[in-house]
Amino acid sequence: MKKVFICQTWEELLHALDQVYASGYPDHMVLQEFIPGDDSYMRVLTNYSDQNGRVKLMCLGHVLLEEHTPPTASATTPSSSPSTTRPSP
Repeated sequence: MKKVFICQTWEELLHALDQVYASGYPDHMVLQEFIPGDDSYMRVLTNYSDQNGRVKLMCLGHVLLEEHTPPTASATTPSSSPSTTRPSP
């Protein structure tokens, strides 16, 4: 299954959503504007909010390495990255 669909028309969007939900995906989707460019243009924004939706912490980062191939059921890779925990309130 594709991770990203770039739709030029409303009909393409509806078709892509039909494909995703037909494959068994049960949750909501995120739609966003496509910004052309390679991975060097990627950024990630992490936001921690409290129970009332108030932002407590935000961090913007530059993505250095993007994984393009999702793991398959037959291939497992041990995690080499340290575990992360949420900051305490």
